[in-house]
Amino acid sequence: VRHTLQVASLAILIGAAVGLSDASLSDLGVAAMFHDVGYTMGDVAADKAYAEHPMEATRLLLKQRGFHEAKIRRLLVSLQHHRNYNDDPQPSLFARIVRIADDYDTLTRNRDDGPLMVPPDALSVMNGAAGSFYDPALFQIFVNKLGRYPPGSLVELSDKRWVLSMSGVRSPEDFELPLCMVARNADGSFPEEDVEVDLSTEKRVKI
Repeated sequence: VRHTLQVASLAILIGAAVGLSDASLSDLGVAAMFHDVGYTMGDVAADKAYAEHPMEATRLLLKQRGFHEAKIRRLLVSLQHHRNYNDDPQPSLFARIVRIADDYDTLTRNRDDGPLMVPPDALSVMNGAAGSFYDPALFQIFVNKLGRYPPGSLVELSDKRWVLSMSGVRSPEDFELPLCMVARNADGSFPEEDVEVDLSTEKRVKI
């Protein structure tokens, strides 16, 4: 459930930055929520489920009543969200957006033994596939919204505190200046209460 919600949130973040209308953003969010619904169809091996879940999702969505533009968008996302940007024919806009959101969350989400990658490393790896796996314009927009230190990044400040980035980019000027939460004090102790550090206004320290 967390993965589904996170993918929907990230997809809407990209869609809003692209300039989609409120109605289109609503359609995008719903399509992203349904992108992995094919995994709910039966109990099969993980590798087989990965290969077959786009078609299973499509079969399930086709059973929904009505046939309208929003439904077509959901069908295309369910079918195409693992396809590459440079495939022929090219995936739909919504599918290209969800591909970026889906892969980023897959790389960075917490598991029992931690995430596969920290956010900056995930973006670096994905950047290497921009133009092949990912729509390069959409990926650049995504990076521009998350910033140099995406939410979830652990960084050390010049005053020796460790902080966790909590915000994406709020303006062009704060691309490298996120809102943070102190994770470890300068003396190595852990804070007894939540302490925020807004690097866009805190001039005494830097990353």
